[in-house]
Order: sequence, then C-alpha cells, then structure tokens
Amino acid sequence: RPKVAGTCPESFDTSFGPATVRDSGVLGAAVLLGPQCKAGAQSDWDSQQSNQSLSLLTFMTNDGLEEALQFDGVLNEGLYVTDDIRPLITTDARTSRLPLSELSVEVWFTIHRDSVEFAGLVAVQEDSPTCRMGWSLGYETQSDPLSFTGLSFSISLEANDNTGSGRFVDASFSTSPAIPKGEWIHVVAVYNGSAVQLFLNNVLVVNKEACRSPPCGNILYPVPGTRSSICQEKTSFSIGVYDDGYAGARFSHIGAVSTLRVFNRAVLQSEVNLLYSANNLRSSPIVLSENWARDISVDTASPSLLESSVTDTMLQ
Repeated sequence: RPKVAGTCPESFDTSFGPATVRDSGVLGAAVLLGPQCKAGAQSDWDSQQSNQSLSLLTFMTNDGLEEALQFDGVLNEGLYVTDDIRPLITTDARTSRLPLSELSVEVWFTIHRDSVEFAGLVAVQEDSPTCRMGWSLGYETQSDPLSFTGLSFSISLEANDNTGSGRFVDASFSTSPAIPKGEWIHVVAVYNGSAVQLFLNNVLVVNKEACRSPPCGNILYPVPGTRSSICQEKTSFSIGVYDDGYAGARFSHIGAVSTLRVFNRAVLQSEVNLLYSANNLRSSPIVLSENWARDISVDTASPSLLESSVTDTMLQ
C-alpha cells in the first residue's frame, strides 16, 4: 500500500504478504489492508526494511485443535472482498455473485471486549439519508451496569422501498447476561424471500415477516442509479468491520472469527443444525494463555501472542 498522504505521518509504503484469504471462487478473496496510518504504536512498522511485511499469518491463532483469525481493530481493522461491489451484482439472481433473491450468512466468532457499542461482522451496506441499501450483521455487548450481548441483522428489500432510497428491516436479539469473552458464538442470519430469521447457537431466536405483504422481492444494494436513490459511488464488502463510508467511520470487531459463509439461498433450520454440529466450537473457548500464534517480530510461533507486549490490543 502506498504511504498515506496528508495528515498521516507515514514515510514509507506498507508491505503485505500473504494478505489474502481465498473463498470458493464466487465472491473473491478477502484482503488484509492493515492500519489506515502507521502512527503511534504502529510507527515501528514505518520502515524500508524488506522483512517488515505485515502478514495474515500474524493474526492466525490456534490451541492445537481449532484455528481462527484475530481481529484487533488496529493492525487488522478488517478484511475486504472489494471496495466496490458493482462488479459483483447483476439484476438476475442466477448470475449475480452477491445474493439477490435469498441470503444466508453464517459466522463463528468470539468477542474480546467487555463493552462494544457496535461492531460489524460482515457488511455490504450504505446507511445514509438518501441511500439505505444492502445488508449487514453485527453485535453490541456491555458488561456494566447492564450485562447483555445484542445481535443485529439488517437488510434492504424491494417491497419495503416506498421512497426509492431504500429502507431496512431489522432482526435483533439480546441475551443477558453478556456472552463471556472468548466464548464461541454461532450466528446464522437468513432472508428467505418472505421472512428474516436469526439463529443463535442453533436456536431460532428471531423469525419475523420481512415486509407487510410477502413475497418481499430482491435485496436492494447501494449501487448508484438504483431506483431513485442517491448512493455513494463505491460501497465495500467488508469482514470483521462495518465500514461506514458515508460517515467515514469504521466499527471493528475485536475478537476472533473461525468461519464465515455467505449463501445465495435461504438455509433451512435443519441445515443450521448441521452447520452448528459440523464445527461445534462451544466447548473450546479461546483462553489467551492457551492459544499460540506467529510472533510479529520473529519467524516462529510464540505462546499467547494475544498477551504479548507487541500485540496487547489483540483480543483483550
């Protein structure tokens, strides 16, 4: 990445490698973009040294049984499939690479903050006064004074668009007390053409009509010229962060992600059960002292990178 101009005090370009997580070949690889600016605690990365390369391997963690990717909101603010979703969308559900008529999203993740106002897990969305389109899945959590964890799935659909600028239908659920830090959480969000559903740890917790008179039509994406909306020129597809391009803000996940799947169809409850059972991580919470990861400073594995002085922002 070229050095950032303007107010960022960077002096050198940023090198990455390896920097991609491959997919099944439909949407494209997810790419690590690194910090927006190598300043402050990240200034030691601002170097011309050939070995100063930020690698996705730095963020891999495992306990000998399970492996996951860490998101710290600093060096790994999120992965990006694309910064412009337009090439992924057509008007035909059979050819569109982004889901159009139905959608399911599955995530296995952990939270490693006591309080988070909002964090994105996966998002293809614009939420502005003139364009409310796309979809996103995220969460909030709070330990004090009210202990709870909330999940939210929002999606914009043809049947709910009365103004031409789109409107979201939300599927939200809160559980109290808050889900403990490091405990694996399995979430599946579904739009089946008439209803939105939310599954938490293999339990259907939300099942509501997606519009007043189903069927509710296709998913509306924030593409300039769509209906009468005024959307931004570009909207990203992000993982581990909600990138609000309109407001210029990022809401990063602080924790780990083991699995992320996006389906172009609505999975059934029986399939949710299979997804949950096939990779049930509930009995293997992330314990910082028991996980290993690649040390940033040396080409070896080190115990509990999550607790090292270099990366004490990660998962803590």
